[in-house]
Amino acid sequence: MHLYKSIKNLHDYIKNNIYDDVQEDFIHIKKHIKDDDPRDDYQMGYDQAVIDFRRNHIFHRYPGSIVKLTNRISKNKMLEISEFINGHQAGKIHIIDKLSR
Repeated sequence: MHLYKSIKNLHDYIKNNIYDDVQEDFIHIKKHIKDDDPRDDYQMGYDQAVIDFRRNHIFHRYPGSIVKLTNRISKNKMLEISEFINGHQAGKIHIIDKLSR
């Protein structure tokens, strides 16, 4: 039980203190989409990369490695955020690839 509580505390600490940028973007998108929006978390991350690039040609830097580790430790409690980051990374790679051609 003590291990579970420690992992939950770590999860909560990381979620509340490290992921401010990704959470703000994720929450903003979740609040402003319609209930019938078919996009999943991955697609929302991809779309956020496109928005980032259009705004100022700079991409957010999200702590993907820490999220993956936290996901493993917490039995996928951060899966939505992880998928959002994966989609953002894919969008970023796609945009950079198009620009380099």
